Amino acid sequence: MTNQKNHYLHIVLYVIFFALLFLINYTEILPLRIANASPMPLVAAVVTVAFYYGEWLGFWSGLIAGIFADAVSSQLTGFNTILLMLIGLIAGLLMTYILNKNIYAAGVLSLSANILYFGAKWLVEYLFLGSNDAADYLLFYAVPSAVYSALFIIPFYFFGILVSKIKYPQ
Repeated sequence: MTNQKNHYLHIVLYVIFFALLFLINYTEILPLRIANASPMPLVAAVVTVAFYYGEWLGFWSGLIAGIFADAVSSQLTGFNTILLMLIGLIAGLLMTYILNKNIYAAGVLSLSANILYFGAKWLVEYLFLGSNDAADYLLFYAVPSAVYSALFIIPFYFFGILVSKIKYPQ
């Protein structure tokens, strides 16, 4: 019973964490943009959930975060939902069956997930639509944004350690 209470407490903490990330990312309360690089910290947050809790919670966190991200973004409808859901599922599967649970694996997983996210965004929004600025977008926005977004895994990794140590009071 205590493990189930701990699990619910961890879920509540992650819901608050994701809500704060949405406020920071989609409002100008704390601008995260550096030059042309505009990060998407939700990708690293979904990877963090998948890292600590496996593929199914990674899948559900990606699905819910993607639905909310699509609700406030002006991109293609369903783009964030599908991509974050797949990132959560794939990251969880890789953590469960292939990778070790250390910060190096989390960093590689976050960088790979961000390259997948920004690469798919580039493919769908620029390359397939035949934009003249496709190469500029890739070199001056997508690559720096992917690297910058991947760096968010470092504080999120330690946040996950803190959350996993919190126990429900008896």
